[in-house]
Amino acid sequence: MKAQSLLGAVLLPLLVSCGGGGGAANDASVAKAKKQSPKGAQVYQRECAGCHGNSGQGLGGTPEVLGAAALPLKGVGGDHGPFRNAQDVFDYVKREMPLPKSKAGSLSDEDCWAVVEYMLAGSGRDVGPGLTAENAASVVVNK
Repeated sequence: MKAQSLLGAVLLPLLVSCGGGGGAANDASVAKAKKQSPKGAQVYQRECAGCHGNSGQGLGGTPEVLGAAALPLKGVGGDHGPFRNAQDVFDYVKREMPLPKSKAGSLSDEDCWAVVEYMLAGSGRDVGPGLTAENAASVVVNK
């Protein structure tokens, strides 16, 4: 019993701190996101995966961006968001990403919309036939 408690006390925080928390995207949700937004998948791999991981799980303290736990209403530590709808996510990504800070804001609007569509689809959010500036405010991320 002590061994189980010790393992839980050591491994659980390690998994959570490494982005392995319960909401990470699985292979099926990543495949769905790639199908929904092939361009978004390409932009994600080129601009985002280095920090957020190939499956959006978060690396080295960066937040999850794919999966059920991604894009919480208040963001991570309250410094990102609120993410109420797709427009909120777009505005944040357009203004703050990619890192390093010297590259922030460098994504074209087209690439930014594509990667946000990819992240939302990979997080189980309904993006309908596609994400655009015209429908972004109506695409719910959190209630």
